[in-house]
Amino acid sequence: MFNGLFWLTVAMALLEWTAVVRGWRRFRWLTKPGTMLLLIAWFTQVGGWQGPRLWFGLGLVFSLLGDVFLMLPGGFFLAGMGAFFTAHIFTIIGFNQNPIDLTWQASLPVMAVVGAFFSLNGRIRAGLRGKGESELVLPVMAYAAILSVMCLAALSTLSRPDWLQTAAVLASLGGVLFFCSDSVLAFDRFVRPIRHSGLAVMVTYHLAQMCIALAALIQYA
Repeated sequence: MFNGLFWLTVAMALLEWTAVVRGWRRFRWLTKPGTMLLLIAWFTQVGGWQGPRLWFGLGLVFSLLGDVFLMLPGGFFLAGMGAFFTAHIFTIIGFNQNPIDLTWQASLPVMAVVGAFFSLNGRIRAGLRGKGESELVLPVMAYAAILSVMCLAALSTLSRPDWLQTAAVLASLGGVLFFCSDSVLAFDRFVRPIRHSGLAVMVTYHLAQMCIALAALIQYA
């Protein structure tokens, strides 16, 4: 599973993180989409897109589209957010191939994610209005909601009897890292600047994508 293409993906991600720190904007036209392209190639080579893996593969593709849209100059922010919104829907479908077994253990991550959602989004809404971007409140809140549902779907694998333990841990870690990545991005953009936010966003984002892809490949081998 951890073949040369996987380590090439890791190397490209490291180059992207370096480019973020160094401010190499032009170089990032190679490293940012390149990381996701290599991850998609590795995912395809190792597992293919058969069965439930199809949904995770589509999630990776739409994440790549989101990356590209967010790099383009002009008004492509909503397009990028829409691409990631779609990616999360596909990933949620991938996580929910079987009915959820509702237990008291499953309610714990629900309360944690819901609490984080309301805590963060209150400040983000206020930040958007304070910056005169009230028109973005609805789409940003809708995106935050689907991101939270994806995170919950990932965490729910821990209490699903049909999920392998290793795959469930990776899926949960990926969901939480994705939630953290987008939360830092939104807080930095709409509330107040965060030191080294660009690096934090990309590191957590890439690790999230890798964890979710690994979880899908292990679970649906």
